[in-house]
Amino acid sequence: MGRKIDVLKSVMLIHEIAHRMDFSYLAEMFRFLGVFVCEGILLEDGFEDILTDKKGNYDVYVCVGSREITKKQADALGCTVEKYAWLINRLPQGTIYFNDILVKNGMKRPSADGVLPIPIEDCFPQKQLMDLIFNFLEEVLKLAYRENGSFKADKTWKDLIQVYVQNRLCFHSMNLQYYAKKPSIAAELAKDAFIQGYHQLTALAGKVQNEVVMHYKYTVLWCSVKANTACDYQKDILYFPINDLAEQCQQLCREYKGFTNAKILLGMCYEPSRGSGNEALMAFDSVLKEMNESCFASAVYYWMGKRFETFSGKEKDAAKCYKLANERKEKFRNYFKLAVIERNQGNYEKAIELFDAILDKLERKLDMHFADPLELEYAFKVYSQKCYIYSRINRYEKVIEMGENAIRIKEKEIGNSKYFNLFYGKQKMTYSNVLEERLKLSTAYRLLMETYRGLRNKEKEMEYMEKWKSVTGE
Repeated sequence: MGRKIDVLKSVMLIHEIAHRMDFSYLAEMFRFLGVFVCEGILLEDGFEDILTDKKGNYDVYVCVGSREITKKQADALGCTVEKYAWLINRLPQGTIYFNDILVKNGMKRPSADGVLPIPIEDCFPQKQLMDLIFNFLEEVLKLAYRENGSFKADKTWKDLIQVYVQNRLCFHSMNLQYYAKKPSIAAELAKDAFIQGYHQLTALAGKVQNEVVMHYKYTVLWCSVKANTACDYQKDILYFPINDLAEQCQQLCREYKGFTNAKILLGMCYEPSRGSGNEALMAFDSVLKEMNESCFASAVYYWMGKRFETFSGKEKDAAKCYKLANERKEKFRNYFKLAVIERNQGNYEKAIELFDAILDKLERKLDMHFADPLELEYAFKVYSQKCYIYSRINRYEKVIEMGENAIRIKEKEIGNSKYFNLFYGKQKMTYSNVLEERLKLSTAYRLLMETYRGLRNKEKEMEYMEKWKSVTGE
């Protein structure tokens, strides 16, 4: 009979845009440990609804930002000091403030420009960072276990944190999200990091004790699944046989009843296998029976939608999943899938409305030059899609506007990105090149060329014809 789980299952991480890298670092740490993460973005439409969501049942609330902000920070975030303070005061009683843990540990860090803090991974030596993350996790566990007084977390948690920190697993996990499905230096380095993490974790077998064991077993499988994902992107042979990995995930599910994240991991382990769609869907379906209405279900519906897309005649099932995903958590990837479906059906007005919803969600980050690589790629794809739609309905001025916006994302926004500066540091050019290689301008150039031809502007037609030829080789 499996063991029942009733301890730390989920956290709500609340942040504003300036602290988004801290959010990512802590979010990936919890995901590494097998804990659900729901994101709440201060100042974003719908944030107050998250605070009153009775279906979330989060074990712990964490604020990954400042209790107070300056006028300069408020201006950058598009709010007032008073509005920010009002939202902070509405956070649930018992919310853990990550900055308080920093202060308690005597750790200070500089700001890049008075608004954007330097990422914690770049501020402190690894030993100091490991102590910080362990002390933070200890506070989370104390709250989750409803412990009072001088609670001390099992020291073997620190062994898991050490693997996470030393191998920069957050950095590499984020890069797998940013540069998916295509070979790159990002996927190659991620593969090495997750394989190294796997071997370090397996060396801990027998040393991990008590409540840590379940999470330890999950971390081993999480690194395995991530390593296989990187292998898939690199077109390499999978490092871990899928059948073996699936059996280990199933064993974890049997051993710990109610460990829903293990069931999600089971579905994800089939991701590199084009022929295991039914197995993945069965795993995800079992997850939804336990958490159908929560924000965590959004990602599950999205993954199911992607699987249905690979099946002939399942387009309606895919569309239904994307709608259900967006109902539970509005995300630009859900909007994009729904918009493309509407475009393919010729519902151009609805498609544009959905594409615009993506730009609305990205507006503040783009204005701050603080969009991450995936967000820049989505902005590029949205402008390219709108350029195509407007060409179909002969809105020439809009074709030009959208085409030029797509070009701007690739030629200017990546180079001006504060996110790239902070996240990649001296490696900025390496990863900028990876993203630029993914953003293909051939469609935008062709549509601009054809549009200027229709407007009888020979000079601009020839300009974009030459650019189109330069990227297509024709």
